[in-house]
Amino acid sequence: MRATVASWQGAVSVRLWHDGEADTDMVEVSLAPWHGAGDTVPLYAGPVSGVTLRAIGAGGRCGGCKAALRRCLCEPVEG
Repeated sequence: MRATVASWQGAVSVRLWHDGEADTDMVEVSLAPWHGAGDTVPLYAGPVSGVTLRAIGAGGRCGGCKAALRRCLCEPVEG
């Protein structure tokens, strides 16, 4: 499921899906451009429950080890 909520200054985009392998509902939340305004800025990627929140740095990379989120080796932070 995808949803986008927009203003004249940009938008917030949410993608929600079920990861069958991990049996967990996952989400990606980011700022997104809208009609030429705003930037793409990843805000969160992980379980909907937020149990293992991970900081996201520039370019959608892990805030700790700076790897792409799919290759992040950081320990999860208990939320």
